[in-house]
Amino acid sequence: MFDKKKFAQILKNISDEYDNQRDFSKKSGINRTYLSQYINLKLEEPPKPKLLEKLANSSYGITNYSELMKICGYTEKSLLEEYLDDFYQKKEENLIENLTNISLSTEENETYQTLIEILLNLKLWELTEDEIDAKIASCFESINWLMKNQSLK
Repeated sequence: MFDKKKFAQILKNISDEYDNQRDFSKKSGINRTYLSQYINLKLEEPPKPKLLEKLANSSYGITNYSELMKICGYTEKSLLEEYLDDFYQKKEENLIENLTNISLSTEENETYQTLIEILLNLKLWELTEDEIDAKIASCFESINWLMKNQSLK
């Protein structure tokens, strides 16, 4: 959900770093009136991600693209999907497929389903990359344990 008050405050903080709003507009490449409308809470819809990128690049480190995406309500699904796509390319791409091809006990299946649910509902967008890696590594350790125990049967 778009947090227009927080977005307006960030825009104001960025604007304060410039001599005036005109300089901020010129540096960001965004119309001054458009910026003013957001600062004054006149617009209900969040700006498009491309505009957020311009704002982040002209913010003097006050904010970043990810934070702006989150404030504007874009983050949850898009960042999660982007991270998982990247993650699955780096890790065992066939892990989930391999697990579905083996026979699991009821208890093992419940554990497997829980792990998959955790992966999909971790709220990864709220974590640092190191925290995400640690949580997912823990899930993979549990999945590897399941696979090892399954092969021992």
